[in-house]
Amino acid sequence: MRTSEDIQGCRVGESDFVKKLRLYAQCGIPVHAVIDPREGVCTVHSAPQRSGVYRETGRVPFGEDLTVPLEGRAVVIRTDGFPRDPA
Repeated sequence: MRTSEDIQGCRVGESDFVKKLRLYAQCGIPVHAVIDPREGVCTVHSAPQRSGVYRETGRVPFGEDLTVPLEGRAVVIRTDGFPRDPA
């Protein structure tokens, strides 16, 4: 697996998010992107460590392009149409 994405929902607990992030890093998934409609921001985690952390984290607010680095290339995702959760 080269990348994973999660959409942070209202029903997902913080502990579930932390567990997934740690597991993905331990498994060596190079990029994990989290889309958070409540905050209106995308967070990209990269450079996984076997200890269960990502060394690099970048945040992109909705409305700006989200660049996901993938093995010598980048995928650009437009976020200007991402819906916001008013909750």
